[in-house]
Order: sequence, then structure tokens, then C-alpha cells
Amino acid sequence: MYQLYYASEFIELSKPDSYTPNEDAREQYREALRLVKKIPTKLKEVRKLYPTQWSSEQLTMAKAWVSSNTDSLNLIEEGIQKPYYWIEYQRVNNRMPVLLPDILLDMNHIVFALCIRAKLRTSQNQLDLALSDIKTCSRMASTTTLQGIPVTFAYVFQFYSYRM
Repeated sequence: MYQLYYASEFIELSKPDSYTPNEDAREQYREALRLVKKIPTKLKEVRKLYPTQWSSEQLTMAKAWVSSNTDSLNLIEEGIQKPYYWIEYQRVNNRMPVLLPDILLDMNHIVFALCIRAKLRTSQNQLDLALSDIKTCSRMASTTTLQGIPVTFAYVFQFYSYRM
């Protein structure tokens, strides 16, 4: 019984200051994470290259994969308009709350899709749209909170944007 009380209290304390559900991008992010298509293994190697260096197969695959993630990316773009996304701890077997790692892994797929789309847009001279994708990555990093502290997906953002 005490364990459940502490777990509930821990989750409550992890909320951002002045938490308001209407200002939380949780709905958009959860749906985006549910819809995101995983990075195809063959596509992982293109992150170090520019589209002009991709084979025609890689280019076709990249375009198709980014296109298949349109709904997910649109939800993220909608979600970043809100002040924060609170990653809530989950109880596993009614025990101490934990942060489920699949949330972070799925965020990786979204960031990768944004960065690949930015590269494709840059190669098509759509610089404003490419910059918008980079800003979306940055905004995701700055609005995601865990225990009321911004979670920096900066390592993911920097990892991909460094190679852009």
C-alpha cells in the first residue's frame, strides 16, 4: 500500500510546474509515436551522406519512408505548438514507476525522419521547409519534460544535424 502511495506521489512530482493538460502535447506525441514507421535498416547508412551521394535505391527508399511518416510528422509539428510534452512515468506491475525506453527509441525514428526530410528538402532547394524541419527537432528537444526538467534530445538532434 505504501509503495503505491509513493509511486503515485513520484508521478505527481514529475509533472511540469503549473501542469495543464490542455498545454501538454501528449495526445499528439503519443499518436505520432504510435504511427511512426521504424527506420529501415538499409536507410540507416544514409545519415552520414547527402542526398546527392545516395544511390537511386536509397533515394527512393528515403522518399518512401519519409512519406510513410507524414501523419506522424504532422502530429509532431502540431504538438510542438504546445508549451511542453510531459513524459509520464509508467508503473510496471504496480511497482515503482519507470520511464519506458521505447518512448525514447520511437522519438529517435521521428527525429531521423525529420532530418532525412530536411536533407531531401535541401537537395530540392526547399530551404525554408528544410529549416522548418530542423526547428521542429529543436522545439521537440526544448519542450519535452521529464520530472519537470526539459529532456534534452539534443544528443539525438545534434547527432543527426551534425551530419546534415
